[in-house]
Amino acid sequence: MKDLHTPVLIVGGGPAGLVMSLLLREFGVEALVIERRDGMPALPKAHIINQRSVEILHEAGVGAALRAVGSPHENMVSVAWYTSFAGPAPLHARELGRVDAWGGGAQLAEHQAASPYYTTNLAQMKLEPILLARLREVAPDAILLNHEVTTFEDHGDGVRARVVDCATGEEFSVDADYLVGADGGRTVGDVLGIELLGQRDLVRMVSAHITADLSAVNPDPGASMYWFVNPDKGASLDSGNLVKIGGRGWGADSDEWVFNLGKQVDDPVEIGEDYFVDHVRRALNLPELDVTVHRVSQWNIESVIATSFSRGRVHLIGDAAHRNPPTGGLGLNGGIADAHNLAWKLALVLAGKAGTSLLDTYEAERKPVVIRNAEQSLESFAQISLVDEALGLDRELTAEQRWAQVAELFSDSDEGRVMRKRVDAATAARRHEFMAQNLQIGYSYESGALVPDGSALRVGADDVTDYVATTRPGHRVPHAWVERGGMVTSTFVLGRSGRFLLIVGTEGEIWRGAAARLAPAIVDVVGIGAGQEWTDRDGAWAAQREVSESGAVLVRPDQHVAWRAEDAVPDPAAVLADVLRTVLF
Repeated sequence: MKDLHTPVLIVGGGPAGLVMSLLLREFGVEALVIERRDGMPALPKAHIINQRSVEILHEAGVGAALRAVGSPHENMVSVAWYTSFAGPAPLHARELGRVDAWGGGAQLAEHQAASPYYTTNLAQMKLEPILLARLREVAPDAILLNHEVTTFEDHGDGVRARVVDCATGEEFSVDADYLVGADGGRTVGDVLGIELLGQRDLVRMVSAHITADLSAVNPDPGASMYWFVNPDKGASLDSGNLVKIGGRGWGADSDEWVFNLGKQVDDPVEIGEDYFVDHVRRALNLPELDVTVHRVSQWNIESVIATSFSRGRVHLIGDAAHRNPPTGGLGLNGGIADAHNLAWKLALVLAGKAGTSLLDTYEAERKPVVIRNAEQSLESFAQISLVDEALGLDRELTAEQRWAQVAELFSDSDEGRVMRKRVDAATAARRHEFMAQNLQIGYSYESGALVPDGSALRVGADDVTDYVATTRPGHRVPHAWVERGGMVTSTFVLGRSGRFLLIVGTEGEIWRGAAARLAPAIVDVVGIGAGQEWTDRDGAWAAQREVSESGAVLVRPDQHVAWRAEDAVPDPAAVLADVLRTVLF
């Protein structure tokens, strides 16, 4: 193969790398993805795709495919704890507790008000082929599978990478204006000398991708995850959890699962298919269950963040920049958000519409968000044992003593009533893991490619779960339904890909004129309200915009607010020009 040139070279074809490539294409930029694997993953890996990521994936062109194969929302609205799924004894197949999850139950209305889309459940092994198919549809030659970047050099005015074809051993060079490391930290960070610092080897997780027909015993088709607290096995991590990933369907007919269990990092036990078949049967108390184990993987939970996300013309996204416990589903989703933040900036810089200083805002914006996500993931991981502790399932107790503790939970004794309150409190505390909506969709950038207006950060009673819609600069623009000629859409999708959007009200003509004179190449203008292009269908925009009818809200290509004006100003053109200079240069 001859040496190649591409504006952006993406090292790694996982979700973050593929989303980066698709978004760049949407923004008019060609990119080449180098992926060392020769196919898609055989392991389910991450599975929760939160509202923010679903929004981004729609922008990347895979929304319809995502809806077609992902879980319907009604089949992922809770997480539940059981002693087992079956068994002859009275304490078998007993529900110990449950908590609303992923925008279900009591949180449904808030979930619906926050976004035009629902959170969905789709294993990474099923998401990646969707992304790959879309990339091959729009750019058939934009990815090289079974190829590996062995090293690269940043020459200041570009990056040259050495690539090897893993099948033939042939080597060639790729010259790029910019390189994006989405390789999980395998190569790019090491070449740059960037370290991943934090906590490692917290617990050894063992996961198995299995097929098992549980339609006759599944107690709750609306749950996405089932934790087992089997006194014979010890506690939650020892007993394991069952995660729904579809198969024949997403309700009671779901027959494809991931079963996870935890071990000490230095536990010498060898875990293979036979071990897992036996463990699943024991945990569910289904000794005759037909279990097919497709793949077993072992990995150590860690929480690490790169010392730098960018160096010169090279930027890190996804697992190359940060890895944290899977609790809360903030890892894969964080990588998708990284790609979204960086892609529009690269596109404008490459088009000559922004200065290279715009790329410096990538780390300034994303790193604080990543740090907060890591903190919450660790906290949620530490809370896994809360239900065990509420039940008094001390590891030093015998299995008989642990069963006695569970029996007390269902008794009419004073201790039983107290224990039920403890268990209810323990499951409620786990909502931070399964309902972290404010971290998923309400995160904000406090500095970077934006113009702060000095307003205070608005937070709900719980800064993890309670999302507060706002147009404060740095926040994602609020969702509201708007209508034009019988067509209904969201404020969230009014703009065109890769462009800024200036939203004005019924008295916003001065802002229209200023944008038309100053920046018609990168700014679209829409009006919402009586006599404007769009009407405020139910008043949600007026309730959330936080500016007057003569004010304006400038939204970036990644749907985060860059700036807002509460009212009209004497010289709107000068103000808008200054804002665009500040944001882009």
